[in-house]
Amino acid sequence: MTSAQYLWLAYDFQGHQWLADWIAGIGQAAGAVGTFVAVVVALGAGRRAQRLRDEDRADRDAAQARMISVHVVDRFSPDAVPTNIRTSEHEQTISIRNDSLEPVFRAGVIDMRLADEPQDGRHRWELVPNLAQTARRQVIEPGGSAKFDVRYFDSAGEIAWPEGDMIVSIEFRDSRGLVWRRDNDDEPVRKKQ
Repeated sequence: MTSAQYLWLAYDFQGHQWLADWIAGIGQAAGAVGTFVAVVVALGAGRRAQRLRDEDRADRDAAQARMISVHVVDRFSPDAVPTNIRTSEHEQTISIRNDSLEPVFRAGVIDMRLADEPQDGRHRWELVPNLAQTARRQVIEPGGSAKFDVRYFDSAGEIAWPEGDMIVSIEFRDSRGLVWRRDNDDEPVRKKQ
């Protein structure tokens, strides 16, 4: 007997198609597994493509914000001794510079602390009252800068010369209307509006 005859006998055994049904079932199960794998791969590729688009968009959004920098400029020597709490001997100037090709709006200093001090530390700071200075600059043109005079106070509330590296946090609105916060030269962080 040939193999074809054996298959025919198995197929026709007592009028049942059990072997053919079993083979068809295996084919259907394999097809279902293949379809499931294809769906999982397609969903994974779609998620990855969306993540790459989101990262690219976030990078484009932050392009101008990366061009805004903050610098601390010491105005007087740390050996200066104030004679009155409202004198300017212990002032520092915070400079916000716009090196982008577009203006930025409402730029201002929002926090200032020593690098090794927690954000809710005991020291405080204030903008020095100045007729030419406001808490926020309405516009900083491309290539321009805004300067803010500040005083730093120690834990006893006395004007002090900060010892150590300063972290200065600024906030501004870019030309697309997005609001950003930047600490020194760290990566800018977009604020929710």
